[in-house]
Amino acid sequence: TDLAKNAYVEVMKRRPVIMNRAPSLHKHSVQAHLARPTAGSSIKLNPLIVKGYGADFDGDTMSVHVPVGSAAVEEAYTMLPSKNIWQPGSKSNIPAGAFAKDYMLGLWQLTRERNATSYSVKNLAEANALHKDGKLELNDTLIIGGKRTSLGRQMVMRTLPEDIRNDYDKEITKKELGQILNSVAKNHSQDFSTIIDALKDLALQFGHAFGSTISINDLDIDRSYRDKILSHYKAVEQDRWTDNQKARHWLNAQQQIEAAQNAYVKKTGKARGFYDMLESGAESKQDSVRQLISMPGVKIDVYGKPMPMPITKSYAEGLDQASYWMSLYGARKGMVDRAINTEQSGAINKSLLGVTKSLLVVEADCGTEDGVEIEVSDTKNLLDRFLAKTIPGVGKAGTEVNNMMITAAKSKKMQTLLVRSPLTCETANGVCQKCYGIAEDGNLVAIGTNIGIKEGQSMTERSTQLVMKSFHSGGSAAAEQDVVAGFPKM
Repeated sequence: TDLAKNAYVEVMKRRPVIMNRAPSLHKHSVQAHLARPTAGSSIKLNPLIVKGYGADFDGDTMSVHVPVGSAAVEEAYTMLPSKNIWQPGSKSNIPAGAFAKDYMLGLWQLTRERNATSYSVKNLAEANALHKDGKLELNDTLIIGGKRTSLGRQMVMRTLPEDIRNDYDKEITKKELGQILNSVAKNHSQDFSTIIDALKDLALQFGHAFGSTISINDLDIDRSYRDKILSHYKAVEQDRWTDNQKARHWLNAQQQIEAAQNAYVKKTGKARGFYDMLESGAESKQDSVRQLISMPGVKIDVYGKPMPMPITKSYAEGLDQASYWMSLYGARKGMVDRAINTEQSGAINKSLLGVTKSLLVVEADCGTEDGVEIEVSDTKNLLDRFLAKTIPGVGKAGTEVNNMMITAAKSKKMQTLLVRSPLTCETANGVCQKCYGIAEDGNLVAIGTNIGIKEGQSMTERSTQLVMKSFHSGGSAAAEQDVVAGFPKM
C-alpha cells in the first residue's frame, strides 16, 4: 500500500544499510550507505565506491544487512564512505582509483588542450560568449585575463576549494586527480563528498559529450616496425643459448617493439583510442595494448618461467596454431594460481591477524632513542615517521620527519636517518603513537586504536591482489616479472 511504501521510504532516510562484498579483504569491503529504493531486482552502486569493494558488474553478489538497534545504527553512520576516505597502509585514497575508466577519460578530455587559439579575453563571460557563438570548443585554450587556460579547465577549477584552484589549471590525468583528492581529503574533509560528486558529474557529462571509442580501424595498422625488429632479433639468436638467455633476448625485442609502437602511434595518430585511455590514466596497462596491436611476446609456462619462444602475431591479427598452444600455459596458470593462492592468502590473513589482533596503541610516547636506519633517498619510507635522536641542523628527537629535514640531511651528506619504528618501541603491551607514526589521514593514531587488525588487513589485502595478477595479465611475462616469485615467496 501507499502508506507502507511511504513509511518504508521514511525509515530508509534515517537508517543506513551495511553492504558487504566477498572476499572481505579490508575495511572497505564492508561499508554503510544511505540507500534509495529503485526499480528492478539489482543493486545499483554509486561508481565512486566500486573501487573500495573491488566490485565490477559481471554478476557480483553483495549481502545487505539492516542495522536494527540504535547502537548499531549509530555505528553504521561511522561506516559511511565519506567517513572512511583513506585506505590504510597507503598514501593514496580509495576514490582516486574510483575515477578510472570512462570517468577519468571524461575529465581528461575536458581539460586537455586540443587547439591553442589566438583569442584573448578579459573574463570568463567573454570566453563563454565565444563558445556560445561556436567559435571556441571547451578544450581549446585561449588567454583569459592574461593567463592561458580553457573553458573546460575553468569548469573543473570551479568545483575545487579556492586555495588549490590555481594549482590545477592544467590537463588532469589520474595522477593529478589523486593529488586533488588527497589535498581535499586532508584540508577540506567536510566538503570531500560534495567535491568528488561534482567532479564525477562533470566527468560523466563530458565523457559522454566528447565520446570515445575503439573501432576496427584502430587495429588495422602497418606493423612493419614490428616485423623489422623481429627479423633482426631472429638473425642474431643462437641455438647454443639456454632457454633463459633466449627468453631474455626476446623480452628485449618486446621492449623495443613497444617503443617503436609508441613512436608509430605518435607519428600517424592511428590506434589513438587506446592511447587516449593510457594518457588519461583511465587504463594503465601498456602491456595489454602491446599484446592487442603489436604482439603478446614472451609468455610464461606453468612453472612461472618465461618461455624461450615469443608469440609474434598480435591478438588483432589472430594467433596461428603454435602461438595459440603457447598462450594456453599462461592462461591456465592464471586460473590455477587464482584458485590455490587465494586460499593460501586467506590462510596467511587468518594466521597474521591471530598474532596481531591484540596489538594496540596504548600511550603517546615511550621516549626511546632507539629506532631503525632508513636511507635518506627513501623519502616515501621516511615521511610520517619521527626522528629517534636529535641531529643538529636537521631536527630534534621526537619531531615528525618532513621534506625540509630530508633536504637538510642530504646537504650534510648523510646517508641514513635514525627514525622511530614499532619494531623498537619500548611500550609494554602495545605500541606508542610516536613509534607507530602518522596514520594515512595525516594525523597521529588515537590511543586505543587496534593497529594489529588494521595493518594485518593492509598487508593481506595486497597479498590477495598479488595472487590475482597472473590471472588478470593473461600470463604475459612482462607483467609477471616482478610477481613470478610473488606470493609463494612472500
